[in-house]
Amino acid sequence: MTQLQEKECLKGRFVHLHLHTLYSALDGAIKIKKLAEKLKANGMEACAITDHGVMYGIIDFYNTMKKEGIKPIIGSEFYISPDSRFNKKDHYKQGDDTNYHLVLLAENNDGLQNLYKLSTIGFLEGFYRKPRIDKETLRQYSKGVIALSACLGGEISRKFLKEGYEAARNAALEYDEILGRNNYFLEIQENGIPEQKIVNNQLIQISKETGIPLVATCDSHYLNKEDYSSHNILMQIQLGQVGDEKRKPRLKPVDASQQIKTDTTSQMKGDINGYLAREDDLDDLSRDTSDTLDPAIMHSRSGKMDYSSMLYVKTPDEMYNDFSYCTEAVENTVKIAERCNISITFGINHLPQYEVPEGYTLESYFRELSAKGLKERLKKVPEEQHHIYWERLNYELEIIIMKGFDAYFLIVWDFINYSRQNHIPVGPGRGSGAGSLVAYSLTITDIDPIRFKLFFERFLNPERVSMPDFDIDFCIKGRDDVIKYVSQKYGEEKVSQIVTFGTLKPKNAVRDVCRVYNTPLVEVNKLAKSIPDGPSITTFQKAYDADPELYSRFENIEHGAEIRKHSENLEGSIRQVGMHAAGVVIADKPLVEYAPLAKGPKGEVILQFEKGAAEAVGLIKFDFLGLKNLTIIDEAVKRIHATVDKDFDVDHLPLNDKEIYEMLQHGDTSGVFQLESAGMKSLLKRLRPTVFEDIIAANALYRPGPIESGMLDSFIKRKHGEEEVIYPFEEIKDILEETYGVIVYQEQVMQIAQVLGGYSLGAADMLRRAMGKKKKEEMEKNRAIFLYGDEEKNIPGVQKLGKDVQKASDLYDLIDKFAGYGFNKSHSAAYAYIAYQTAYLKVKYPKEYMSALLSVSIDNIDDVVKYIDECSRMGIKILPPDINKSYFDFRVEGDAVRFGLGAIKSVGQAAIESFIIEREKNGKYKSIYDLCDRMDFKSAANKKTIEAFIYSGTLDCFGKSRHQHTCVYMSALEAAASKAKDREKGFGSIEDFLTGEREEYYPNVEEPPAKVLLLKEKEILGFYYSSHPLKEYNKYIETFAEDMELVNSMRSEGEVLVAGMIKSIRHHITKSKKEKMAFLELEDTKNSVDVVVFPKMYADNIMHLNEDNIIAVQGMFTPNNEDGTGSITARKIMTLGHALEENTATLKITIDTEKSTPDRVFQIKTLIARFKGRLPVNIIFILPNKYRVSMSVSEEYEVCPEIEFLELLKQVPGVIDIEFVQTGDITYSLDLETENYTMDTWSIA
Repeated sequence: MTQLQEKECLKGRFVHLHLHTLYSALDGAIKIKKLAEKLKANGMEACAITDHGVMYGIIDFYNTMKKEGIKPIIGSEFYISPDSRFNKKDHYKQGDDTNYHLVLLAENNDGLQNLYKLSTIGFLEGFYRKPRIDKETLRQYSKGVIALSACLGGEISRKFLKEGYEAARNAALEYDEILGRNNYFLEIQENGIPEQKIVNNQLIQISKETGIPLVATCDSHYLNKEDYSSHNILMQIQLGQVGDEKRKPRLKPVDASQQIKTDTTSQMKGDINGYLAREDDLDDLSRDTSDTLDPAIMHSRSGKMDYSSMLYVKTPDEMYNDFSYCTEAVENTVKIAERCNISITFGINHLPQYEVPEGYTLESYFRELSAKGLKERLKKVPEEQHHIYWERLNYELEIIIMKGFDAYFLIVWDFINYSRQNHIPVGPGRGSGAGSLVAYSLTITDIDPIRFKLFFERFLNPERVSMPDFDIDFCIKGRDDVIKYVSQKYGEEKVSQIVTFGTLKPKNAVRDVCRVYNTPLVEVNKLAKSIPDGPSITTFQKAYDADPELYSRFENIEHGAEIRKHSENLEGSIRQVGMHAAGVVIADKPLVEYAPLAKGPKGEVILQFEKGAAEAVGLIKFDFLGLKNLTIIDEAVKRIHATVDKDFDVDHLPLNDKEIYEMLQHGDTSGVFQLESAGMKSLLKRLRPTVFEDIIAANALYRPGPIESGMLDSFIKRKHGEEEVIYPFEEIKDILEETYGVIVYQEQVMQIAQVLGGYSLGAADMLRRAMGKKKKEEMEKNRAIFLYGDEEKNIPGVQKLGKDVQKASDLYDLIDKFAGYGFNKSHSAAYAYIAYQTAYLKVKYPKEYMSALLSVSIDNIDDVVKYIDECSRMGIKILPPDINKSYFDFRVEGDAVRFGLGAIKSVGQAAIESFIIEREKNGKYKSIYDLCDRMDFKSAANKKTIEAFIYSGTLDCFGKSRHQHTCVYMSALEAAASKAKDREKGFGSIEDFLTGEREEYYPNVEEPPAKVLLLKEKEILGFYYSSHPLKEYNKYIETFAEDMELVNSMRSEGEVLVAGMIKSIRHHITKSKKEKMAFLELEDTKNSVDVVVFPKMYADNIMHLNEDNIIAVQGMFTPNNEDGTGSITARKIMTLGHALEENTATLKITIDTEKSTPDRVFQIKTLIARFKGRLPVNIIFILPNKYRVSMSVSEEYEVCPEIEFLELLKQVPGVIDIEFVQTGDITYSLDLETENYTMDTWSIA
């Protein structure tokens, strides 16, 4: 082709080679699907992806572009260290530039492999704030790679602006030498930034002098020009900016005259006054994000100019217009694109080969292990049923082996076998895997699939091409050990965890955008909570479809239209990059051959491909989940074995123990796996389970769908004979009998299709999947197959099997209605067994179980408080923390449980263990002085440790008050530290040479009020342990207020009345009217609830709104479906006295006349006069003969029983009880002036 022909061929064509998708988290905002649509509409035949420092999105990008007929070019904008990638701090300390940008593209598959390796090295070797490579690695892995010099953050641009033209030219030549001629391009951009124009001139000059070709790029960060404002919001979300706030980078003067070769000094000085943002400051701004901000974008953050509206996906015409002075650079994009040809292979699994013992093949070893395992399992199965198990085992084995999954099963068996041999608890099953008898035989699962009618086809459908997928639960303490074992067995380079992305869904998007606009939180909450919920609501369009009024609700808030627009635009943006909670990939070769790797939050190696992309390229994911309830069970069993029953076996429990079901029927399930929420407790009380199958069903039914559809109510009514159980066909009675005719499980849908329509279970599973998708056309197509059959699929259908077609059609409608709510029975059965285990332990071994539960929950103060309260309800005493008796965790001590020191805030495990080791080595501590003397000053223990011990009551065992300890601990510590230093130097202190006991000084000081000590105790423990300021008022509050736990469990709005102490208060000023309002957290002795106080209510009650005040709040409770709690919008706020006055009928005061004084009535009269109100008073006198005389007080002496009144009333001699009652039967009338009374009726108590 002649040059003229080539020129003509390139005319008007352009390819984007520098583009950031949403995988440049909180920086790029381009959604790949919409990008492909725009490219196609504008006739652009290729496009590159070059996200900042990562390759997260390349599979998504590759597939989407291919689907639209656009060539995908794979690349990344790498960070280049100024020197060695291993030098991670020195040049930062010296104030040098941090990293340079460099765009790398894969020319071919060799280049793609090299990009994988470079990206991996950047994370695993060069990571410091960002993943960084150096020129050494670039040289090593340059084959098949094309490089562009990048934006203003590139080395050439930066060298020119900092060191001048020659430095820039030399740097360009170095890259050209590393990559090879025509593999390195000088990148020019038109983004409106003055420095860019200056740099462009220099790059063109360098190109002319060196022959290094130019290329024009756009550095696109968002799709369309009008998306700039939404992208700006995204930047503010990343930087945590609110409203018009700007984070201004520090500015550094530029000596333009020394740096610029051509005559552009005046232009630069005139436009920006000779100042540039320092790159290290830009890095500071983005340090807490996953990727750096592009310098072009960051320039607008200086508050001086706004150029970043140019960084959109431009059309070819726009690019030729921008670069009319250098069309060659635009045409070079097409030449580069034509050179880039890569292919990614899909559909080939890269499972490692499992090494079997000598003399076996993979198949023979798999069959033998399965058969041996089943023989062991059958020891507890009646012999007449054995043939059923062997037939099922052989059926499953044939399918597994035929599909080539025997190695997969053996790999899972191997690491579970390792876990069991090393006493790492493994769950009984999770998900559909519990339906496999082979898995049960290999002890991968512990649920008998035949006994519980679970189907293998629900796990591995022989009629569908898909990998099996076991989800395995491990004890949280042992999970990492199992992953480590797998890494060692197959090779660390072949094992990795997986990246995961937290994206902005409608609710999150609204909250983030509203935060930027500084929208009042109460308005944000109201709007966000009104957005429909659920896993299917992933877009605003789906939310609008579910609730058409949502669109107009944005109009109720300031800037509502803008907030809606930006929220819609940012939906789907990546908010966080993290590590998948469970996924572990095991491959046959080093993973870097299939994907780039990165570093997780704790230094773990993770795959840069998310789950779907990893599976698409043939990498097999195994789910290793950590389940704390397995740890709780394990800890409880260890305690039982140590002190109660060394032969106890938690894995073989009788499932018909009446005592367990009685506990469930009463809803006493705090601490019981999956059954402890307030809603589940309520369900259990209604359901009154009597068999294990009821627990399985409860797990499956306690979900929004079954509850809202009425399935749950029908189930309960039918169980108790309150609703007729109807079976449309006698043949399905056996299928639905255990669920009282209600279709609860997906497996039941499969069975019905099998029995009535003649489906194979594989075909029945396909029907179940289709019904779950709720597509109308698909549903009608499957109805016809169900009723009339399908010869091609070998399904006879209802009619051919001689059954009533109309009844079957009606049944299909019923299945259709409930199929979307049907639950996986395999999963429900496995988790029901864990629930039963925890319930059994709680009933049979309460101290051991609750101490284990508290120990595993020790890092969660809310759970510790909850379970301590549950211990109290169960009659288990929690002994206080004691430096001479406590351990890090909670321990059984006699008939009680000793508080674990690990629950004390601000004291680490290392410090606590150092005290315990010293105690066990040299005996109990005798005093705070002895404690300080023996303290290991080299451990994590320090002054704050001793303070925490004092205020938590850990040192109460020494017999001195907490206040006395606070007076002496500093001097005790100083003396101990001095002695420790002397010993280190080889000197003994004077006291070491003295005999006898040392005299210890404790001042005789007045003790502070109990409330002060309680507040300090709460500060250290996170809750009130020894008592609660509300405790003495609890019995009064309970007479009128609703329980906060029940309020928080409400699933719909409702009027409530609660009372408690203000735990925290956050004052707020509304944006529109600048009025004050507040957000309160109100707590009782066990729970708390959020309260919103709007401006009018705030102004009327400001005197009551202080932390630690006791108030009552009446208002509308609105549940929060996201976290299972909610908030109250206050309609009325009252002091405790006014609440009692309004919501109780009578104050009853009981006086023991033998303990009282003659002026008792006068004292009471005087008090009432001080606290005049509207609450009637009854006084009960206990006479010497033990008769009780009850008398009412005249209306003149009605009272408002404020807290001060109650405190003073308790001090009146003889007053032994104060009680508020809802009804008052007045038996006497009392004249407080004379203490004479007239009898109406009388009674003896």
